[in-house]
Amino acid sequence: MPLDQATIAQQQKLLADHRQRLALLLEQQAKFGVSTPPHVVIDIREAQAAIRAIKAALREGGSEIADAPNDDAPPATAPAAPPSTPPVQQSVTAEGGGADAGLCRF
Repeated sequence: MPLDQATIAQQQKLLADHRQRLALLLEQQAKFGVSTPPHVVIDIREAQAAIRAIKAALREGGSEIADAPNDDAPPATAPAAPPSTPPVQQSVTAEGGGADAGLCRF
């Protein structure tokens, strides 16, 4: 069913608002990296869900809506943890005899 012009304009404004909000959230996520607060991740998912719903409604109503790069961008992945290096073990030797007998040498 075609949408009236007022509804289309309202939904397009709402779509623009959600996209702007999403851009700011993605910027925050990029700054925080792996320390991104959970509420930011949840807000990103909610904004993307709202964008999908608005685009679906507008397209059902006969409007042509272009996709934006962040509309369905996958969540940022956490960088791989740096490889852990085993602790360095130093060999301990005790040499017999002499004044330093029983002392450990590294």
